[in-house]
Amino acid sequence: EQGRMALLELARAADVIVVGLDADREALCQANPACVIALVSDFGDDGPYRRWRGSEMIFQALSGMMHENGTAGREPLYGVGHRAQYAAGVGAYLTVLAALYARKTTGQGQQVALDVAMNTASMAPPATVEYAYSGMQEARGENRRPFMVVKCRDGWVSIWVHPYVWAAFCKATDVPELEADPRFAKVKERLDHWAELTARVQEQVRDLPGDELLDRLLKERIAAAKAYTATQLWDGTPHLLERNYWQTVRTPSGRRPVLGAQFRLSRTPSEVRQGAPRLGEHDAQAVAGNAAMADAAAANARPPGARGPLAGLRVLDLTTAWAGPMTGRILAFLGAQVIKVESASSPDIWRMHNTVYQPRRYPDGQPGERPFNRCASFNSTNHNKLGLSLDIKHPKGLAAMHRLAATVDVVICNFTAGTLSRMGLGYEALKPLNDDIIVLEMPGFGNTGSLAKAAANGTTMEMAAGMCAMIGYPDGAPTTTGQFYPDPMGGYNGAAAVMTALMHRQTTGEGQYIEMSQVEASMQFIGEELLHAIAAGHDPQPQGNRVRWAAPHDAYAASGDDQWVAIAIGSDDEWRRFCGIMGHPALAEDPRFASFDARWRHQDLLREPISQWTRRSAKAEIANTLQSAGIRAAPVNRPSDVIESPYLAARQAFVTLAHPEAGTHSYMTLPFRLSGTPGSQHRASPCFGADSRSVLIELAGLTAGEADELAAAGVTSEVPDM
Repeated sequence: EQGRMALLELARAADVIVVGLDADREALCQANPACVIALVSDFGDDGPYRRWRGSEMIFQALSGMMHENGTAGREPLYGVGHRAQYAAGVGAYLTVLAALYARKTTGQGQQVALDVAMNTASMAPPATVEYAYSGMQEARGENRRPFMVVKCRDGWVSIWVHPYVWAAFCKATDVPELEADPRFAKVKERLDHWAELTARVQEQVRDLPGDELLDRLLKERIAAAKAYTATQLWDGTPHLLERNYWQTVRTPSGRRPVLGAQFRLSRTPSEVRQGAPRLGEHDAQAVAGNAAMADAAAANARPPGARGPLAGLRVLDLTTAWAGPMTGRILAFLGAQVIKVESASSPDIWRMHNTVYQPRRYPDGQPGERPFNRCASFNSTNHNKLGLSLDIKHPKGLAAMHRLAATVDVVICNFTAGTLSRMGLGYEALKPLNDDIIVLEMPGFGNTGSLAKAAANGTTMEMAAGMCAMIGYPDGAPTTTGQFYPDPMGGYNGAAAVMTALMHRQTTGEGQYIEMSQVEASMQFIGEELLHAIAAGHDPQPQGNRVRWAAPHDAYAASGDDQWVAIAIGSDDEWRRFCGIMGHPALAEDPRFASFDARWRHQDLLREPISQWTRRSAKAEIANTLQSAGIRAAPVNRPSDVIESPYLAARQAFVTLAHPEAGTHSYMTLPFRLSGTPGSQHRASPCFGADSRSVLIELAGLTAGEADELAAAGVTSEVPDM
């Protein structure tokens, strides 16, 4: 009781309390009504999985991400490290800041919650929306994407071949004879023969130094990256050295390296002041806080609004594809008014305008007359936004944009470094129009350094961040995760950066500029793996699904075609229970497997006996049986499984929205739960330019005549250029 009273006294002086499932959250709220109580848990405090045990592989399996990884016919790969937990940390951070931001208006704290499992599912590729649209899902290993990984003399290089760089790609890889080859000259045929193309390029570059190939590719504006290892990132990557990325911190054993900032803020840069505290190091120190605020909140509480914690904020979303639009989607979910800006000559690339038609992306497999408004990719990540089409290369278009920018709070952009300024919309151009504006730029490699101008996407950024060098089958090529895992990572980090700047502005009235290198921000998600390798002086190699804390730890074939179940055995006691469930108690006593160390050394021998058992049953049935026995397991979900997940249904993870051209479908929502100012996903993604007239008249202040002039001149449009 004495400890409980001491905790409640600490609570009265706190702004934020992060708790687990066993905490008495109501008592903490009563002790301090102004406090934000944040619950971060694996599966939440209710629902069918509330007693399940989670881990990185379990979260990735349930999310649908793991099914995207690996070679057809082989076990899917979970990835590396604890990226799902780190992503949940970023999600919890931005949710807490949103609650604190709302407190200024409501005078109250509130409870917020985030499940790691739902958070991971919300970051998975848009395959669930594709399935909801068309009933189609890709078979594993058949992804038709223009991406290859080739081995040079001294390492691996990844390349994304956009259609518009085909001639430049042939030049950079020294295969000019392939440019007009009928197998490769057109996009569809090129994808049909992608394995042949990769083999030919591999033959051509095998003796080249990786840096030479990368330099050739980047000079041609082709998205490419080396599969950097941890030690290369530490002292063998000139770009990071030029950006002074790495920092050090004093510890009891001397100064140690730590990762640099996720994002760089012009007015409030981050600062590493000390290392992690020792256990009990600060027990005797008094905690200063907001006990007075707690009393005031209890006395002056007002009913919270229901429009979201960011209601009243306005955001210009000058982004494309996934990472930037995900930042805008998060802010819109939290209540901000987000204006999605495109132009007829440059629509969002996820509208898949003028690309190879893939039926799974469209309702009933049909693109319709206006496929750019019916594509699942775009429609999966632009909810709640207004759609503005405006050609800012036209003087009148730029003038209209400046009038709109004068009314907004935040501008976000994920173009290559320098693009926003060249467009006339950089921070220095906008600040005189709007003194407290916040501008976030999120280029792949940052604004400075030798790679600043490098083209990038999620696949090449995952390579550059050091992740892929740790992912893959033993002795195989480095492998990416899902489709573009760093893209949603960038979206989360971008929203966290904006929330950080908004908190400063709420206190001081100051806006600021934010630079966020998506590669550097992604490195945070494998920080412990990077620092361990740097300290050890050698790089970890791809080990399939092996980890040090569990054996076996892998995916096993279940009944059905390409159906898998992930199983993680963390202790000898779990191993004995598992063998009993399989009906092989003698296996538990086999000296090769009886102890953890022996089992870890011989775990490859376990694939066949475990697979013989798992092949008899459905993956969900196996997972339920094992989780009921306290053993970590999960079905490796496909998109159809994710949509039908009983856990996600209980968490109300899907909402049904009507789109004017795509029809009515279910969409994954976001995992940020706020008790007092809840966010929502209430509006389908906008059709191209659908809100241009109302935005320009009602928000930018143009007259109806001026808006008509822009439309007549083609400065605004509802159809992208062909």
